[in-house]
Amino acid sequence: MKPDQFDISIPGVWTDTSEFFASLLHEEPVYEFPDGQGYMISRYDDVRNAASHPELFSNSRPSYGGGVPEAEAILTAEGFPAVPTLSNNNPPSHVRFRRLVARVFSPQVVSALEPDIREIANTVIDDFGGRTEVDFVREYTDVFPSFVMADWLGVPRVDQRRFKAWSDDMIEVSLSPSMTPERRVECMRSYVDFQQYFAAIIEERRASPREDAVSLLVSARVDGERPLDVPEILELLRGFLIAGNDTTTNLLGGMMLLLLDHPEVMAEVRSDYGLIPALVEESLRFISPASWIMRTVERPTEVGGCPVSAGGRARLLLAAANRDGAQFEEPDVFDIHRDPTGHMAFGHGIHYCIGHLLARAEARIALEVLFDRAADIRLAVPRESVRQKPMPGVYALKGLPVLLQYS
Repeated sequence: MKPDQFDISIPGVWTDTSEFFASLLHEEPVYEFPDGQGYMISRYDDVRNAASHPELFSNSRPSYGGGVPEAEAILTAEGFPAVPTLSNNNPPSHVRFRRLVARVFSPQVVSALEPDIREIANTVIDDFGGRTEVDFVREYTDVFPSFVMADWLGVPRVDQRRFKAWSDDMIEVSLSPSMTPERRVECMRSYVDFQQYFAAIIEERRASPREDAVSLLVSARVDGERPLDVPEILELLRGFLIAGNDTTTNLLGGMMLLLLDHPEVMAEVRSDYGLIPALVEESLRFISPASWIMRTVERPTEVGGCPVSAGGRARLLLAAANRDGAQFEEPDVFDIHRDPTGHMAFGHGIHYCIGHLLARAEARIALEVLFDRAADIRLAVPRESVRQKPMPGVYALKGLPVLLQYS
């Protein structure tokens, strides 16, 4: 099918984007929406080049909650102002935040977190209560990353369920542009609650630092850079929640489904945990938890020989680029023994995901612990009943019921 034969207003197109993205990649790699909503760019080289040039493809976009007067009024009256930091910013301002935040995600910090991450994975499995049938997505991958993030930020365990609710509301605002104004207002009230909770923690850490991410953000200093203020730290925390929870959840769910679809790979990695990092990388390439990154075209340019107008929104299709046969041999084959170097599941350029080391560690440990605890894992429902959520821009499973045989 040609790209213009797909009705992108139908949720089914977004439930499984593989056919649509393949059509774009092979038929119209620079696709302009007929209604003026911008462009989709799908070839690997074009996506990588666009992501490498923020002066042409800018990451500026409206602040969180913008566009609904009632929601903006709540934030103005009761919360802290939304400010651009990492994900919605450009140089030179972006450089300052990247430098100040880099220490929070350093290899040393992530390595020190690994025992806690392992403990959390075991705790979540303990909560299965020995049941042999569980929903892997709803009971493991939805819970585990949010608990890791909460511990890393210094949120007490008793507050972690509340933390998960805040995270879900923020993700809904970011990924559901068609939500009702009433629901958006509810989510903004939730966000203000989050802001007030963490503003108090920030002040506590100024007085009594601990070994957590908030303390690192409060104390961050680089070559005379101005330290982060409260609104900046709050906006960074919001970004960490969205990027750190949702994408890791989606990676873990998709990775388990790939293993269930390829039992020979499941057996191979079970017999050699040293293959799990390669499994994680190939899963990132194959499913691309974030299907695209959005950019604004700053001035007229060309992509792949096609003119692109200034002011348009460009979706850089990471999922399509990661299946480009010009970059990856047999791109539609799931092969953990390939060299996936260069996949763009975490983006590219100055906005390359700053938390990639933490995400990789979580994915590896989540599987190691699960394999230690469960001698066998099987799908509990017919394969055709496993569905993705019809959410543009992300790969996300609705659920994944599995049968566990405990070790």
